[in-house]
This record gives sequence, C-alpha cells and structure tokens, in this order.
Amino acid sequence: MESQALDALQAWYAAQCDGEWETRYGVMLATTETSGWELRVDLAGTELEGRELVRIRSLETPDNWFEAWCDGYTFRAAGGAESLEQILAAFFDFSQLVEAY
Repeated sequence: MESQALDALQAWYAAQCDGEWETRYGVMLATTETSGWELRVDLAGTELEGRELVRIRSLETPDNWFEAWCDGYTFRAAGGAESLEQILAAFFDFSQLVEAY
C-alpha cells in the first residue's frame, strides 16, 4: 500500500538534508504512552519556517482521532493508534498550503 503523505514527508526531509540541517534538526515519529502516534517536524532553516497553523482536531473514535498545529518553528501532530495516515497527511497538507503563498 502506497502512501502519498509518507512519500511527501520523505521527499521533504530529503530536500532539507544538505549536510548541515539534518545534524541540528529533523523529523521525529514516535508512539505515545496512550497507544497513539506523535509527529514532530523541525522547520528552522526551511521554506516552512515562520508559517503557523492554528490547532486542528478531528475525533472519529477513541482510536481514530488526531490534532495538528504549528508555532512557526515546529510542526506537531498527534493521534490515536489508527490515525497515522491522518497525521502524515496533516503535514503534507500544511506543506502544500505554504507552497500556495
């Protein structure tokens, strides 16, 4: 199964890697204590730096929920065990909106 959102995150990360950026910043995907996922993407030194996202939330079921937000320096998203695709898609959507500016 292919994931456009995962492919986009991989491509975005690869585009940032210049021999220096990845030594100070990066992407972190982890599981949480509450049976969920957390994504953090450092934006410093990228074309996304400075762009903010007001917190968005979606709750479908206790295992299928997510939220995403950005303070201009770090994009963050979290969600339930069944929400990984939504979390990755939230970053993809965020990056696409920024490209429209």
